[in-house]
Amino acid sequence: MRRIAAAAAAAALPAPTSAQLPVEVRLHVHEPFFVVPDLMLVHLANVPWLSLGALPVLTVALAAMVHRRMAKARHKSRIALLGVGRGQAFMLVDVLCHAIRKGRSIHPARLERALQIARDLTEMDYTEDHLREAARRADTIVTPLTFSWMRGALSDADRRRIFETTLAVMIEAGPLGHGDRAFLKTLTGAIGLRPEDTGDLGWLIPA
Repeated sequence: MRRIAAAAAAAALPAPTSAQLPVEVRLHVHEPFFVVPDLMLVHLANVPWLSLGALPVLTVALAAMVHRRMAKARHKSRIALLGVGRGQAFMLVDVLCHAIRKGRSIHPARLERALQIARDLTEMDYTEDHLREAARRADTIVTPLTFSWMRGALSDADRRRIFETTLAVMIEAGPLGHGDRAFLKTLTGAIGLRPEDTGDLGWLIPA
């Protein structure tokens, strides 16, 4: 099992190391989380065609851009923290770090089970602090974009394994609620897991 060698500067956590890891892991992004394009720096009074009806649309579009940029920054920080690159090992652990959340909090039983699975399947010497910190940087609003980037790199067997290990973590908190099932639906749809490949567990995913 690969050993943990150095402290992650921003979180004061030991960073999992391998030949692929940088010497220092930076967890915080210091660049501005959103930069308004120059063309948008126009006073509304100078745009006579802009009606009041367009303002909500513009607001929603800007909010989506900000949300996506912040999600990308969190994604990069999780890659650095988990220390396994951006391959299938990271994909599995990253999904588990989203799954250990129950609402807005991190469920201790889910965390414990996720740690066991992550250590067994990646051979990384993780601690609960590593996964807890990664979960804090997970997307609180999970959309298909959270996981769809994984789709092309996964085989059918990989997709089933992600689904089954995620479910094994989530049931540690007891019966699945509406939000839990919605999470599973988003996950399976995003990674391309077909309903027929979920076997006897398919009934857990809303239609």
